[in-house]
Amino acid sequence: MKKGLLLLVLFVFVLNIQVSVCTDVSKWLQTVNMKLEALESTDELFWYDWNTDINEENEALAIEADKLLSIFKNEAITNITKFSDDEINALSDAEKRELYLLRVLNDIPPLKDEDDNEQLSKLIADMSGIYSTNTIALPGGGTGYLTDAEDFMANSFNYTQLGLVWYEWRYGVRSMKSKYEQMVELSNKGAQQIEFNDTGDLWKSRFDMSAKDFEKLVDKLWNDLKPLYSSLHCYVRSRLNTFYNEQNSQIVFDGIDQDGNEVFQEPIPAHILGNMWAQDWSNIYDIVVPFPEASTPDISPQLQDKTPVNMVQYAENFFSSLGLGDLPHKFWDHSMLSKPEDKDVVCHASAWDIDRGNEESDEDVRLKMCIEKTQSDLITIHHELGHIYYYKQYRTQPQLFRNGANNGFHEGIGDTIALSTTPDYFQKIDLLPDFVSDEKSDMNQLMMKGLEKIAFLPFGLLIDKWRWDVFSGKTKPEDYTNDWWYYRNYYQGVQTPFVLSEEDFHPGAKFHVPSDVPYIRYFLAAIYQFQFHEALCKLAGHEGPLYKCSIYESEEAGAKLKEMLSLGASKPWQEALGVILDQEDADISASSLLKYFKPLHDWLNDQIDSQDLQCGWKYKSRDGSYHLTGVNNKDPDSFSEESSDDTTDPKKEDESNNSLFAIILGLACIGCLGCSIICGLVVVSIVKYFTKSDDDEDKPKKTKKKKKKLNVADRVQLVDAV
Repeated sequence: MKKGLLLLVLFVFVLNIQVSVCTDVSKWLQTVNMKLEALESTDELFWYDWNTDINEENEALAIEADKLLSIFKNEAITNITKFSDDEINALSDAEKRELYLLRVLNDIPPLKDEDDNEQLSKLIADMSGIYSTNTIALPGGGTGYLTDAEDFMANSFNYTQLGLVWYEWRYGVRSMKSKYEQMVELSNKGAQQIEFNDTGDLWKSRFDMSAKDFEKLVDKLWNDLKPLYSSLHCYVRSRLNTFYNEQNSQIVFDGIDQDGNEVFQEPIPAHILGNMWAQDWSNIYDIVVPFPEASTPDISPQLQDKTPVNMVQYAENFFSSLGLGDLPHKFWDHSMLSKPEDKDVVCHASAWDIDRGNEESDEDVRLKMCIEKTQSDLITIHHELGHIYYYKQYRTQPQLFRNGANNGFHEGIGDTIALSTTPDYFQKIDLLPDFVSDEKSDMNQLMMKGLEKIAFLPFGLLIDKWRWDVFSGKTKPEDYTNDWWYYRNYYQGVQTPFVLSEEDFHPGAKFHVPSDVPYIRYFLAAIYQFQFHEALCKLAGHEGPLYKCSIYESEEAGAKLKEMLSLGASKPWQEALGVILDQEDADISASSLLKYFKPLHDWLNDQIDSQDLQCGWKYKSRDGSYHLTGVNNKDPDSFSEESSDDTTDPKKEDESNNSLFAIILGLACIGCLGCSIICGLVVVSIVKYFTKSDDDEDKPKKTKKKKKKLNVADRVQLVDAV
């Protein structure tokens, strides 16, 4: 009841933001900041309540709070266009920046027509619903959601069953394709109404530079990083090929096949990298570990007598040792640190900025996490508190400045702190008493870190690369999935294990696409964190390899970190970065990341040379021709993107590769009762594709009757019947 009254008050509070537009721009901005703070605080509170107690009442209140916030932001953003150039020029630099940030505030641009706004919101809600309720038929029997599919992808090493789960997840999101096409059209319409070319242009304009300059920046960063990625890719592909070829001699993507044919420089099959999207390869660590006999640090046994509160206190002590203070009392009063037994909750770890309070000690910041007594979770707590201490440092800024310097900074800060959770740090806090590191254990740790950090880089880039093309119209709806695989093939060096169809919508299999959440921030954060880390390590007086540094107990590093964090978004990110690097207008650079992983890069190249591995991978361009990229993994200036010398017809090559997969799949299906139906569907689709003659392309299409699509429950019933 109290929450309902609060919403009513807020509704009255936000009515007619445009009333003050005609008076004074400075006063209007003050009003915007005040109302935005109240609305965002309430919205955050209601969504936190829903995340920690999932029920219909909490969901309804959170949705209503979202609507009020959306109405306000849409009205405020569209009102910006009503100000004259003279009015804007008369503003202070800080006020001009507030207008700039307000204009690019929304991921989903507002539409002037309320019916259009409602339709756009419904399309995104529908797609998110398809994604969140998507289920798959599990190989062991029964059905599962994404978490079940992810667990299977992480823990199974059955080549065929991995392919089935991979396919099933993507099969279930096909239905959102037409909705996504409509969403793109409406989103672009909103972007154009606030004077952007399209939504991609809006997203790229958030980085204190032109959209074109931003594209050049990310391309340069990738070119600098590609040699390192190519070395990891080359080594991992070889080890995976050996591993799976020992299971089944017909599986070859980096070696000599049964008939004596050379099969080299192929992309890695996307379903065998331990992750649904091949964005994190940590789960194949046991296959690629450099020195299996070497010890690996694990503090999990030391955590078994600790409580979740104890674990958070370890992380709090880390920040206190930097001179950043303690967590406020409301953090301990309201955070969810354990999974409750009496209600449903969202366990995924997240940091929340509810209310800055009148005093720092009264600030309401929270952690939501179902903490397990593991090393991984303790590192995650350090990461999440990185966000919370960011909130604490910029709490006195106006609401429009209460954010990261750009949307890559927040994630970058959290990850920077996590980089300091080294074995030496754990030894200092008495959680790793007996561990002694050596060169082999160091290399194993770097490999584990590389499988997470390096492997992610191309994926972090390509999602928005693809979307920029979609929003600009370069990629047409009929080419959504083909162009998606062009980017995955070109940047990641992975390939789909199945033939694509016109009905597929593989981009929709990643949460951020149907939810329309920009992704380039994660690519930037993956680079920023190493720049932050190196700069802070210098202040901490660290000597030795960068990967061994922890800034724990360095008040010098903490003071510089605090200086940068306190700026929030009040200055361009180049200035904020300059604070921590002690430079004017600093620029993002891959050099620190490359320095961190140099020992691993050198080791990988030694393995490549000693085993005479052929690096690089083939990719299929949009015109259908085949090329090579990433061939020279040591020299960034010598990357080739030449037409392949292979005289094999690309279509026949595809037929050979996919026919092989169909044979393997068919054989495996004989022994996999739980997978039989979906196996049959996939094999039939492949056979139909390859039995189609070239002449069929020119034949008039017959009108087909619509077939009823089998849902998961239907397929499971059929499997049970079999």
